[in-house]
Amino acid sequence: MPVPKSFEFPFEVFVMSLLPGQLRRSQFQDAQFERVPLIVETRKRLVRWHRGSVAVETAVLLPFLMLFAMGMGDFGRFSYAQISVASAAKNGAQYGSGSATLAQNTAGIASAAKAEMTTVCGYTSSNPSVDSTRIDEGSGDYSVKVTVSFQFTTAIKYPGLPQSLTLIRTAHMRVMP
Repeated sequence: MPVPKSFEFPFEVFVMSLLPGQLRRSQFQDAQFERVPLIVETRKRLVRWHRGSVAVETAVLLPFLMLFAMGMGDFGRFSYAQISVASAAKNGAQYGSGSATLAQNTAGIASAAKAEMTTVCGYTSSNPSVDSTRIDEGSGDYSVKVTVSFQFTTAIKYPGLPQSLTLIRTAHMRVMP
């Protein structure tokens, strides 16, 4: 009884163990050797086809993957700049809230705020800009309001997105008596 060609090797071994008298080992081996050249030839063709398709898929997807990676990097830079702007406004307000005279020291407030921004990519002496105001709340109570604005620029131009954004944060604190 010849071995059907549709069965795979593990199933044929299983059948041989169940029916030892009906199938001789030589018939099983002959059936396997008949299929080997066809399998090898088909496999070579598939491997050759896969090599070409992998190169084409890589060439098509690589620009999108690079754009995605650059976008993730810019998103990280944007998040870091946003957090730094908020922290700079808070630091400036904390400096100004030390006393009524420090609340009027705009240069000191600006220096305290800019000290937080030195590690941000795009930092210059004019970027960020710091504005501070001392507010008289009556009966000798004061508060200080510090606004920090930073011009963020992306590393590359993305389609449909602005290349430059202005990040603005304001902190308002009461001056210590």
